[in-house]
Order: sequence, then structure tokens, then C-alpha cells
Amino acid sequence: MAEVPELTIERMKADFKALEEEAAFWAKHYAEFRGRYPDLYVIIKDRQVIGTAKDLFEVEAFAKSRGLRLRELWIEYMSDPDEPLIL
Repeated sequence: MAEVPELTIERMKADFKALEEEAAFWAKHYAEFRGRYPDLYVIIKDRQVIGTAKDLFEVEAFAKSRGLRLRELWIEYMSDPDEPLIL
């Protein structure tokens, strides 16, 4: 089982900074990725697209084949911008 890091002010600041950086990355690239990778999961590591997958099983297989843990990756589904979303 993974150890939970101690909650400190420094840890909180680092986590919030990481969240802000992730939000800025997606704000900058989301529209581009939706057009480039419609109906696919985009797999990001170190702010670089390292792969795509059609479903979460494929995402997991991709990560395992490269010795990566899912928590090391940003994974986002890119819905097709030309398809209506019906809920």
C-alpha cells in the first residue's frame, strides 16, 4: 500500500502549484487535442503526448508496456467536437 505523505504547508503549496500548471496546460491544448485526437484518450507525461488509446483498458496496457504507473500520467478523453453530446 502506498504511503500517504505528511500534510505540510510546503506540500500543499507544491500540490496547488502542480494543479495550476496542469490547468494551464489543458487550457492551452484542450481544443487542439480535441481536434487532433477525437474520441480517444490522450496520455500525457511531463506535458508531452506519449500516446492515445480508444478505451481505459488500452490506456492501462499502454502504461504497463512502458513500465509506467497510471498515477504518473495525465489521461483525458477527447470527445469528437463534431459529435453532439447527449446526456
